[in-house]
Amino acid sequence: MATTALPFVHLPVRAWADDASQKSLFLLLDATAQDLRINDIRPVVSAFVAAGISVSVVLPALSDAGPSAARSDAIYRFAAERALAEPGLVDIVVGLPEITATRRYEVLRALTEARRGMVGIWGMPAPPVIATWQPATYPKVDPYAMRSAGFRVRFTLPETGGASGLVPQSSIAAPDWGQLELAGGAAVTLGADAGKILGDMDAAVGDQVLMISLRPGDTVPQAARWIDHLQQAVWDGRIFTTRSSDYILQVRPGASKLIGLLMDARGHAAQTASMAAFMQDLDRSNFAFGRLADGSAAIKGDCIPIADDGPDAPSDCVLLSDDTALAGDSLGRIVLQPSHLATGWSGPDENGRFVVPLARFHPAQFLRSLDADPMTDAVVLVSADDVATPLQRQSLLAQFQLARQDGLAQFHGVTDYVDAHLAPDEILARYWSDRRRKTQGMSAPTVMGTGDRAAYLDDAAWAWRYLDETAHRATGVCAGTRQGGASVTLNRDVTFWDVASQIQGTIAAQELGLVAREDAQGRIGLVLGNLPTTAIEGLSLPTALFDSGTLAIVNAGFDSCDVGRFLLSLKCAVDAGLLTPDQAKTVVGRWDLPATIKDGRAFGYASGQWRDVTLSHCTAYARQGYAAWGMPMTDPMPAVDEKSTADHYLRLLYMADDVGHYGTEPYLLEAIEGRLSAQSRYLADILFDAQLSWFEDTGRFKCISEAPLNFAPWFSFQGLRLGREGESAWVVSSRSRDPRHSSPAFLRRAAVISAKSAYLWSAVYPHAYSDTLVGVIRENGRSDGGGFCVGLFESDLSAMRDYSDLNTNGIILQAIAHKFRDRS
Repeated sequence: MATTALPFVHLPVRAWADDASQKSLFLLLDATAQDLRINDIRPVVSAFVAAGISVSVVLPALSDAGPSAARSDAIYRFAAERALAEPGLVDIVVGLPEITATRRYEVLRALTEARRGMVGIWGMPAPPVIATWQPATYPKVDPYAMRSAGFRVRFTLPETGGASGLVPQSSIAAPDWGQLELAGGAAVTLGADAGKILGDMDAAVGDQVLMISLRPGDTVPQAARWIDHLQQAVWDGRIFTTRSSDYILQVRPGASKLIGLLMDARGHAAQTASMAAFMQDLDRSNFAFGRLADGSAAIKGDCIPIADDGPDAPSDCVLLSDDTALAGDSLGRIVLQPSHLATGWSGPDENGRFVVPLARFHPAQFLRSLDADPMTDAVVLVSADDVATPLQRQSLLAQFQLARQDGLAQFHGVTDYVDAHLAPDEILARYWSDRRRKTQGMSAPTVMGTGDRAAYLDDAAWAWRYLDETAHRATGVCAGTRQGGASVTLNRDVTFWDVASQIQGTIAAQELGLVAREDAQGRIGLVLGNLPTTAIEGLSLPTALFDSGTLAIVNAGFDSCDVGRFLLSLKCAVDAGLLTPDQAKTVVGRWDLPATIKDGRAFGYASGQWRDVTLSHCTAYARQGYAAWGMPMTDPMPAVDEKSTADHYLRLLYMADDVGHYGTEPYLLEAIEGRLSAQSRYLADILFDAQLSWFEDTGRFKCISEAPLNFAPWFSFQGLRLGREGESAWVVSSRSRDPRHSSPAFLRRAAVISAKSAYLWSAVYPHAYSDTLVGVIRENGRSDGGGFCVGLFESDLSAMRDYSDLNTNGIILQAIAHKFRDRS
């Protein structure tokens, strides 16, 4: 049976038990008390170390400022000095702040900042730190993010209980290979009865945690009593003291470190030849590695020196130098720091880049370096000088092979090394895709010529036919959908969202000269005079769904989003001079709308109950309608602005993903009707980039929004789910509970290229892709009876033949008017 070589560490006692009666004892010296000073700690810690007893010094969580921060810094520096001077005896257990984030990347960011703060106090060299602690009341931290940040051990410290405080059973678990979680144990002071505590531990089952909380006034004689009892217990074979790092290495499997290999392929002919020979050796031995290449010779996946970096020659991976700073428009998501410039911390920074300090590399001592620091992941840069001769190449390759064979290291290329720490994160990938497209430059905005204007005006006239022909003669309200063909079927069920689309479409038609001003005023006035009201728990409110001909209530609920769009359409009608402010206020005054907003949060009513609907992709848009009439509402999405970092944008994307999938509406409606917030614009940017990237990768169109269907279940919500990848990111859902309406066959059939969305993209994002979408809709999407159909089916680009709707045609009119207005 093969054996696993273990790194040599200085152990004063055994690291594992000879029989089941012996216990591992994790001895923690707690230096977290706020009134503790360095002179209280130094003699006590030194006494234990001088006696050859291994200890872990528990450090406070980093303070932001003030006197406690100064004391904490001094304690941190003392612990680092002892850990560097006695690497086989002293471990550090660092306190972490409370981390409430749940997304792995956000947790890793918080952990990286904690490590960054530690190294900021210590400077370089910094001791390796793999152990952390948090109070039991803090949320449990994602263990995989902990591992990615280089923390392999999490202590949940017991509360100090004075003389005893023993928890009957310490808990020691391994969430994954090479990781430990420890909780419980005894929490005592230095003045406690050492003999009694250790005797109590004999009665407990399993390995134990003993935390001695240091206090001002503690003395060396008190420490000596503990030392005497501990040494006696060791010699009696009852316990053996160990540190968490020793325990992982010698008891738990999977303590190997990740090594990123980077081959420096630059240089003159002789150097590149020797490096090429070594890379062939690595290939033959199945080692993954990356290349550092000159910008002109770099291929995808390579790293390049920063001097060669720029938007015209982008690379995922950039190596810093002494005299060149990283440009703001650099697309390097991986930033390598030379060993002499290394900051000592590794992980994602606030700009979304993964910073990796290159390890100091001595090829003849590679295995020894693993012994000295067996658990800190590293990237090593192998130069041509390191492999200049066949003997050097053979020696280094043999060391790599032995490290892999003995489970000491797992080898990766640099990109895979970073991805192993980040784990697949589609949202982070979307952030970088959008950033890359913006940095390298979108294609120039398309400009309308005379022929284009004429074509768009013809489109507008065609869309207007739907509004004109389906408006009910008595109420003025259009039909929700129309099925044409041999006979025409009108579905007159409409929402207040649909009514808003009719009003907005009428405003646009008047602006484009398709209808006279007085006619438009009359049409809008007739609609506003025929809007039904429902009573909900004593409140008069716009109803969720009604018949546009009879005005009968079909669904007596209340939809806050739909009403917000309607309120915004009233404001736009006033701004266009088609409605007076008093007329609009009279309409709004019919209803008890302020009662649907509580503490700035929006509420809707469905299925007999009120529900907070604030956390929605609609709220940022709908709130502008409510605000226009004196009803402020909270925007739940995190704000961003021109000073925002990647942290802010990613927080927004994670929140958007938590809410669910989204499409063109309402974010592009916000752009043409109200004031487009920076966060809404960014979410629209991400959606446009995702659709365009999909087209570039597959040759298939994506242009998504909510859409009626001409088959059951008759309506669908279609959009992008940010956290998913590939085909699964493009969601088609409905309110139907029929399993047939969630089958793969149905989802493929129901996926629609939205006609209204094509015109919205053309209006707000003038781009060749937007023009192509409009061209496809213009050619295939006109209904014979007037108006545009809902859209084209993605599967074969066939039209939803003669099936058109109010929302689509009203929005197409809006989009064309905005396109003309914005560029006239």
